[in-house]
Amino acid sequence: MSESSNTWIKCYSNKQNKDYYYNNVTGESRWDNPNEDISNNNTSNSSNTNSNTSNNNNDSQHQAKRSKIVEVETASYKPPVSGAAADMAVVKSIILPKPKIISELPSSSEDMWSRKDIQVNDYLASIYATGSIEDSKGVVQKFKDITNPIQGRHLYNLIYENKLTRTCEIGFAMGASAIWICQAHKDNKLNGTHVAIDPNQTSQYENMGRILASRCGVDDKLSVMEMTSYRALPLLLEDVISGKIPKFHLIYIDGWHTFDYTLVDFFYADLLLEVNGIIVLDDIKHKPVTKCLKYIATNYPHYAVVPKTPCYIPGDPSKSSQATFIKLANDTRKWNAHTEF
Repeated sequence: MSESSNTWIKCYSNKQNKDYYYNNVTGESRWDNPNEDISNNNTSNSSNTNSNTSNNNNDSQHQAKRSKIVEVETASYKPPVSGAAADMAVVKSIILPKPKIISELPSSSEDMWSRKDIQVNDYLASIYATGSIEDSKGVVQKFKDITNPIQGRHLYNLIYENKLTRTCEIGFAMGASAIWICQAHKDNKLNGTHVAIDPNQTSQYENMGRILASRCGVDDKLSVMEMTSYRALPLLLEDVISGKIPKFHLIYIDGWHTFDYTLVDFFYADLLLEVNGIIVLDDIKHKPVTKCLKYIATNYPHYAVVPKTPCYIPGDPSKSSQATFIKLANDTRKWNAHTEF
């Protein structure tokens, strides 16, 4: 069926118990028949015109403007939902088992940077303890812009306990978070793979993330996309839609922390993630990320925030640095859905 902005689909609303009209091109819907305006105008023009010739001309003009009404069977017609529905319809997806979440780590009086009981990689543990790392030239660098051991162990547990095999992170830096994630893949022995996205791995971090992964013995689990996330994520999505790669099981967002960049990262992460997959949003103490978190919690009803994790303590913002989301279903929001936040 060829459609134009002049084509309206006649549908039936079970909730309102009456017909309505939907324009599949413009996205507009209305209760009244789109042709009623033309009919009313035609009647008005006819009553004010004395010439039969003028009446005939008006009739012809209005007939040409009349909308095409397409009637469909209510049972077979489904109005558009998510804007991505057309693309996602061709994607092979699975529903992961409902994830197991370890809500807290064993208590300890030790400083988290020197704790050995939660570490999973000896080399990374030594770097945490000293707070420094040698670069490829033997120059000692500060170990900075990193995921801390509590956050890292949370990421490790999510992947290891749930046997996840497809992971991605936005923000690679010196590679600490990637080590926790890749170590979980290595320990699971399930051929898991991890994609890290960072435009500054070479220019700003002098390849320290790659160097650390090699020294920790997990570089075989890692691939790096050295570009901005707003370029990398659409490329990954194209590969998913074309069937080159499957969807992801966990995505860690720790990139540029303005509201818009964070939301763009989450938007693409949602499209790339399997149902019952996990998104971890880092640095929720930053005001733009806090605001974005509120938007996601109110406007993405197909996600649920895990109520308690080692990095998220209800009622205690001082101990809450990350939010962990579970994708409950695919997006079925209406085209104009919005909830104030």
